[in-house]
Amino acid sequence: MTRAKKKLPSVAGRTFTPIKKKKPQKEAFHPDSYRSRKQKGLASKKKQKSVYQKFVDKDAD
Repeated sequence: MTRAKKKLPSVAGRTFTPIKKKKPQKEAFHPDSYRSRKQKGLASKKKQKSVYQKFVDKDAD
């Protein structure tokens, strides 16, 4: 099903601007939030080992 197109206003010289919702502003950076994320281990991205690398490491042990 296709969505119905909004009809343009028939007023001459007027451009149609649909109502845009404002995005909520991001909160300022808090060092506390970083600390709590770091404790959970979310702050730093851990590199995922490839399947091959895991296989090689398993053989090395």
